[in-house]
Amino acid sequence: MKKNFLKLLVAALSLSALIGIIMILTGNFEFRILFTALLIFIYSLAGLCSLSNYDKENLKFFSILGMTFAFIACLYSIGLVWSIFIFDIFSANSWNIIITLNILCWSSAHISLLLLIDDKNDNVYVLKRATIILALIVDTIELLTIWNYFEPSKTFKRIILVTDILIILGTITTPILSKMYKTLPNQEQNLNPPKT
Repeated sequence: MKKNFLKLLVAALSLSALIGIIMILTGNFEFRILFTALLIFIYSLAGLCSLSNYDKENLKFFSILGMTFAFIACLYSIGLVWSIFIFDIFSANSWNIIITLNILCWSSAHISLLLLIDDKNDNVYVLKRATIILALIVDTIELLTIWNYFEPSKTFKRIILVTDILIILGTITTPILSKMYKTLPNQEQNLNPPKT
């Protein structure tokens, strides 16, 4: 099944590249065609991120879910470009649908990449889990707010912004710490060679 997903992603990326090449060579820069190629490329990357955990048995369902979100978000976005779906710029529901699909798509991709990080070290384990939990909480709050199930106060909005900064910090520092703790034992061995 993973091979089929990979083939689909490679085909999608190749198609978007081919469209771009043809447009450059012909000089016919049709906005909708160009934007379609760009959307296919962008959402294929999101799907590829989610696919990265497919081989892990306990994460297979999450991986498929993430790829599904990417696929639906891509199709819906292309449908908007080609006027298959009606998008009313003044309608809250029109914005809510596209924002929701993108939150689900990119949140899955983001968490999938975090799940790839080696967390054998306790500090990395805690930081990785904390970042994922905070990301899930913020995404849930954003979805509830978008659909008017929750109205955050000014103070709460500031807390969310602070949390967003912490999520970004965790996303950047977790792989760095993981790499650092991986190299530490080797460095210690080099500094303290065994006595003969």
